[in-house]
Amino acid sequence: VLEHRGELDAALQMAKRGVELSGGSDIAYDILATVYTSMKNDSEALNTYNAALKKFPKFAQALVYRGALFAEQGNNEAALADFESALSIAPTNARILRKAAFFFATTPDDKIRDGKKALTLAEKAMELARGEEKWNPWFHVSLAAAQAETGDFESAVFYAKQALKSPNLSAEDSAEIERELAMYRDQKPYRHPLTRRAS
Repeated sequence: VLEHRGELDAALQMAKRGVELSGGSDIAYDILATVYTSMKNDSEALNTYNAALKKFPKFAQALVYRGALFAEQGNNEAALADFESALSIAPTNARILRKAAFFFATTPDDKIRDGKKALTLAEKAMELARGEEKWNPWFHVSLAAAQAETGDFESAVFYAKQALKSPNLSAEDSAEIERELAMYRDQKPYRHPLTRRAS
């Protein structure tokens, strides 16, 4: 709650305390890494996921979020390894499937990008979401990206529009999805930037 009110310093202290009090549980590590990510401190988020995975090597959620951080840094081979590991550990986890789908649809690495795989993962994620897609726009974002990568721009436009209907989007997120939507209208697939932010 503190994090979403923008009180990130307080949230960070609480998250660090949570790791201490839990003796370093997987969930506590995940919360701490999420706060660091919200603070745009990717290096500390990465360190936290590394610590979690050293203790819990099959922690699929940490793998997929570390993979996303690697992708943002342009380390696509490391990202691929983490996404593949996460999928093998948790093949029916909807959130992991949709994040992997976005990676495979949008990575700028031609050797890794796989539209068909992305579409399969995104569609499966939607099936397994159990209604979460109604309030979590990122399921639609991933499906739109996969549709565009496979050349179905009409569907990509539709699902990007669905994502924009979510009441839970920040102004920054809405602007990003609008940019993706504009690309789909121009019959262009989306490519995730090698580095979205410097930290």
